[in-house]
Amino acid sequence: VNSVDKEKYLGDLISQDGKLDSNIEARVGKLIGVSALILNNLNELSLGSFYFQIALSLRKAIFLPVMLLNAETWVNVTQKNLDDLEMMDKNLLRSFLDAPSKTPIPALYLELGCIPIKYLIIYKRLMYLHHILNLEENRLVQQVFSAQVTNPSKGDWCLQVKEDLKEIGLDYLTFEDIKLLKKYKMRKIIKEACSNTAFTYLIQKKGSKMENLKYTKIQTKDYLLSEKLSIMVKKTLFKLRTRMAPVSANFGDKEKECPECFISPDNQQHLIDCVVIKCVNKSVLCNQASTQYQDIFSENLSRMKEAAKIYNSALKTRKAILS
Repeated sequence: VNSVDKEKYLGDLISQDGKLDSNIEARVGKLIGVSALILNNLNELSLGSFYFQIALSLRKAIFLPVMLLNAETWVNVTQKNLDDLEMMDKNLLRSFLDAPSKTPIPALYLELGCIPIKYLIIYKRLMYLHHILNLEENRLVQQVFSAQVTNPSKGDWCLQVKEDLKEIGLDYLTFEDIKLLKKYKMRKIIKEACSNTAFTYLIQKKGSKMENLKYTKIQTKDYLLSEKLSIMVKKTLFKLRTRMAPVSANFGDKEKECPECFISPDNQQHLIDCVVIKCVNKSVLCNQASTQYQDIFSENLSRMKEAAKIYNSALKTRKAILS
């Protein structure tokens, strides 16, 4: 019998040392191909105002199943393993929005209404716990789990699910409580707890670039789903809302003057006030009075649309002047 360091089993690479590194590396390789397929389809199809609905549906239907295959059974998941998977998800979300690499990570999830991978894995793991607890006692997986509960050791799966319950605020539930819950009830409780915990985590990580943005829960923002806004307007709004428009103040140099007029600081708000841009682009001059900078952070789609159009026009003019 040949001795091997790792073997593929039911879609996972099982390593002799018990680590997940090889399995995650292989999974990332698959995800690169899946991401390319999704983005290629989005670029080839004429989706109009439904671009983001379709993009998020493809993430859910194609990308996540490949990423999270058997994730509920994984043990010894390191922070690096999680980081590698989450990086693939972040890259996909950035591609949906044509967002720069420095875009605040919480903005990707909060604007698109997506839950980070870590909490999706917790959800799958706790649903699998419910499944195991309701198996017949003579089933092997039930016997292994019972042995872990009786005599736990570091790295055991039973300890991981206890940590999961604690992290999402459900550590008051015992294994017996979970066993008695109906599957639909368990799904609802876990889904809500994971969503709430993820929301709290993302809000805590917001940072200064998102100080003008308000959220109450993880939900796709209306402007990204609106049939009244073009894809270009939606992507422009996202960059403006997250302060990622190509001006110096957005990238650390708040003292630098506007390269067109050399009068005011080079920030987003100044774009439609710049005398040079207004002189070159009469539409900016005409529409400036009816547009407020705060409109891009509002929930009023009409005002957001007008603000996005004038700021996009100003950015194009600025690019032409500088080139």
